[in-house]
Amino acid sequence: MPDTSNPQQTTSSDNGTRGNARRKSGKARRATGSDASPIARAGTAAKTIVGRQLDAAVSAAAGRVGNTASTVRGIGSQLRDSGDSAFVADVVHFVAGYGERFASYLEDNDSDTIIADLERYGRRYPVAVAGAAFVGGLVASRFVKVSSAERFFSTADEPATYDSERS
Repeated sequence: MPDTSNPQQTTSSDNGTRGNARRKSGKARRATGSDASPIARAGTAAKTIVGRQLDAAVSAAAGRVGNTASTVRGIGSQLRDSGDSAFVADVVHFVAGYGERFASYLEDNDSDTIIADLERYGRRYPVAVAGAAFVGGLVASRFVKVSSAERFFSTADEPATYDSERS
């Protein structure tokens, strides 16, 4: 009788059973490997398509951010030329510079790199990510509240109809 306190100690019948199980699982893997290949190819194709679409969206966003940054820089130049708000003009130019740097970052990197950088930032500064998520939630809730109020007031002028009145 084998010592059950030592899991490493096995009998010859245990070894035979384990060997048969390994052989069967290897056969099953080989049998399903050819069947799983089309699924794996479909997954790879889907990932490629999504990656291309994401890269196109990032490129479009980079263009919009770049245009916005140049518009903000123009506003800063107009403020500086007016002479009234030199400090505000400097702040606006500073913000425009960050916008242009962000646009060039988006243009220069693919979606995988951007996602990896976001993950790295999230691991390094989890409180900042949680704070940004909180602020984003507040902003989203305000949009929902405003759109709900607009929808309510736009339908308040119309008389209410109930199912019992329709029949």
